[in-house]
Amino acid sequence: MTDTVVKPRPALVESPLHSGIHVPVFLSLQITATLFPLFAGWAIYGWRALGTTGVVVTSAMGAMAILRRLGWRGRQVRMWHCLWLSLIISLMLPAHLLTTETQDGQIVWPILPAAGITLALLSWLLGGLGTQRVPPSVVTILLLFVLFHGMLTPRFVLRVDRLFAGDLLNCDPAPEELSDQNPWFSRTPPTGYDSLRREPVGDKLLAYTSSQQRPERASLTVQMLIRDQMPPLENLIVGGQSNTIGCASAIAIISGGLFLLFQGMIDFRIPLLGTLSTMAALLIFPIPVYISDAGAQWRWFAFRPHYLGWGTAITFVNYEILASPLLLTLFYLATAPGLRPITRRGRAIFAIGLGVLCAIFQLYASVTMGPYIALLVIVLLTPTLDRAIMPRPLL
Repeated sequence: MTDTVVKPRPALVESPLHSGIHVPVFLSLQITATLFPLFAGWAIYGWRALGTTGVVVTSAMGAMAILRRLGWRGRQVRMWHCLWLSLIISLMLPAHLLTTETQDGQIVWPILPAAGITLALLSWLLGGLGTQRVPPSVVTILLLFVLFHGMLTPRFVLRVDRLFAGDLLNCDPAPEELSDQNPWFSRTPPTGYDSLRREPVGDKLLAYTSSQQRPERASLTVQMLIRDQMPPLENLIVGGQSNTIGCASAIAIISGGLFLLFQGMIDFRIPLLGTLSTMAALLIFPIPVYISDAGAQWRWFAFRPHYLGWGTAITFVNYEILASPLLLTLFYLATAPGLRPITRRGRAIFAIGLGVLCAIFQLYASVTMGPYIALLVIVLLTPTLDRAIMPRPLL
């Protein structure tokens, strides 16, 4: 009788994503990149932003710990994936929700645990990483927007000398000074309060591009909108404008995105072509170039010299891009496995289509939710792009 040689069982290794990167490495790098806009949001909106993230993450992880024990779906999800998604959803929420006091007569704090629990439930229903054809974070934020639209509107930002430690709701009651064109970081803020009131730029842009805004004088033009109602662009690039936690600073979003590009986690085609196509569509699609009590004059290709000119048009496009979560969507959401197409050409088409849809929804539906709605629409075409462009063997 010969001895039977028993081969040792190989150690279990996480299956790699289609880009060849193992799942734990992918998730750890994604979480690291998410910290860039998170830290910026915690600085600009203070300890309430940190608490908002903590409540959302804790509720999502607690709900997922229970759901993982339920059926075959629970075995597909990973806690690290849930952590990443819960950090993403906290980027989409404003920091003022962390309060036990009522705002406009309504209690707002239950929105935070509801967001975490809803995210965990959708993640359980839609499957694990790489199999989700619909982003659960986007579905969650859109559901919250439909149900609690008024409560999710951010209106406060900390003074520059009260970063991190300031109370966002300890606000100066004085109205916003629209005529002050000094950047937020170079102002001398009033003493006695931690934060300033700032109306969202996206609401002002949508009121104009949808021609719902009525002129205070005889007429209103894009030039007057930018000059009289828009803050300095530095407030949107560096920080200092009311927004969600993740959109507090465009520099922080881009820094995190560049980190992912350097690590090979995302395809540069999606943020690059998505941004360029959005800019081109915003320049082409019709906008009101003149609003009066008699109505609005809509024009295609408004960058033409006898309408706006290139300088005003490009400035308007910059406000549209920086006031919306477009960069957050292109760098952190649209690049996720399962949402993006597999082939390079498919990703290019995907990015261009996403950019065009973002421009449409921002101009005529919602600046703050337009990119999320556009992503939810375009991901439905990902399977079609994969089937149409997938390389086929010759034999």
